[in-house]
Amino acid sequence: MLSHPKVTPQHLARKAVVYLRQSSPKQVQDNLQSQRLQYALRENAITLGFHEVEMIDGDLGSSEMVITAEPVLPGFSCAVSRFFT
Repeated sequence: MLSHPKVTPQHLARKAVVYLRQSSPKQVQDNLQSQRLQYALRENAITLGFHEVEMIDGDLGSSEMVITAEPVLPGFSCAVSRFFT
């Protein structure tokens, strides 16, 4: 386990949430290194001492097509709503 001065035991008692984002299907297809680095954030969280890490990647490639005020990124909206209900 790697320690970091800003990560306290209170933080580690919580679940870490990693939200992956790439706006367009073309980015998902072409930016594989970026995607690998984003998925590697899970391992970084575990290395810092988080025991539970949730990956949210269901919105990959979908946000570029959004032209509305309604929340249409289900993965992100669902994750955020859990903190406010």
